[in-house]
Amino acid sequence: MKFPEAILAFRRSRYFRVFYLVILSLLVASLIPLLGPLGCLVFGIIPITMFVLPYWLKDRRPRVLAMNGLVIFVLASLIFAAIDTQAIASSDPVPVSTPGSGSLVSLTNATVAPGRGPPNAAYNFTAHLTDRSGRNATAFAVYVNLTKVEGLSAVSAPIAMRPVDSTDLDLRNGKSYYANVSVEDRVYFFWFSVTFVNATSTVWLQTPLQTGPVVTSVWTFFGLSLYIAFQIMLLPILFYFVLVFLFWFPRRRRTPRTATAVAREKGETGFMCTHCGSDVPEDAERCPKCGSVFEPQTAEEEGEEPDAKP
Repeated sequence: MKFPEAILAFRRSRYFRVFYLVILSLLVASLIPLLGPLGCLVFGIIPITMFVLPYWLKDRRPRVLAMNGLVIFVLASLIFAAIDTQAIASSDPVPVSTPGSGSLVSLTNATVAPGRGPPNAAYNFTAHLTDRSGRNATAFAVYVNLTKVEGLSAVSAPIAMRPVDSTDLDLRNGKSYYANVSVEDRVYFFWFSVTFVNATSTVWLQTPLQTGPVVTSVWTFFGLSLYIAFQIMLLPILFYFVLVFLFWFPRRRRTPRTATAVAREKGETGFMCTHCGSDVPEDAERCPKCGSVFEPQTAEEEGEEPDAKP
């Protein structure tokens, strides 16, 4: 079999739909992390892409489009969860800082050590506080905010950090703070914060969120990532089903299951079903996909002169 013929045979097989559904699921999974920073743009791109590609491939039956949405919803969520879990399992928490760490007050080199290990062990959270205005350490409070995931809920608790050297109150060159915390077998997130009085108001600075310490199994992280993916995908998949409904609703009044077979471009064999857009063999009487009965072509449509009347 020649290569073009093999491609055409694959295009007409059931495996072609599996192929493009996997491709679509990979594309959607890669777009899920962008829903946060890009918001509505990605919210529209995901369902439109899920609808347009099968439509362009002439897979236009509403039932098939609806099943495609469910398959992509599940596959994309599983792929995203697997990628997210792999990223967590292969990296330790990195040191972070408060935004604007070059300002008068900054919290830098904030991290936990070790970044991963067994549950019920002690983990050391450390941070470096600097104040270039000349205020001493008594004006500041440093915290590590540890969030524990319990089932589908999260419990956050600020833990006060202590200075390594309590006798040195000078913060112009920086001062190290620490907190030793024993953690259970759970998923944890943490960030650091510092509060101080600035004139008559209290200023609160915080570092970016980090995952850790990693003390639970990979499957626990996978379950959490899968739950997050399902939550993120709910709105795009609902929008997709709205598109499918808007495509199906005008067609539902078509009671007769008939359609006219339209010839393809001159020189090619076969026909296209005008009811669902599928390619059908030249001698087919019914569409193999939607079941539409083809009306016989007239002599003018077949390119022949009609028989002359006597």
